[in-house]
Amino acid sequence: MILDAFSIFHDRIARARLMGDPPDLLLSPDLSGIGVFDFHRADELIASGEAAVEPHLATIKRYVMGANINEQHIGPDCCERAREDP
Repeated sequence: MILDAFSIFHDRIARARLMGDPPDLLLSPDLSGIGVFDFHRADELIASGEAAVEPHLATIKRYVMGANINEQHIGPDCCERAREDP
């Protein structure tokens, strides 16, 4: 019950922040059926994240290549990998 209330509270705060400063791209992996303590399902969660990224990979690479980004937020390794992958 308390975890459900916290999840609702967190979701509302996140939605309000997104409305105020919308991201360039929002990836939402399918996390249905995953609980807060399901650490043992990490492989399943990683696969879900990869599946969410895959359709948008070209867009992400184009953005990283062409945008003025602050490398402290994204990290220099990310930018170098994007330049190497055509």
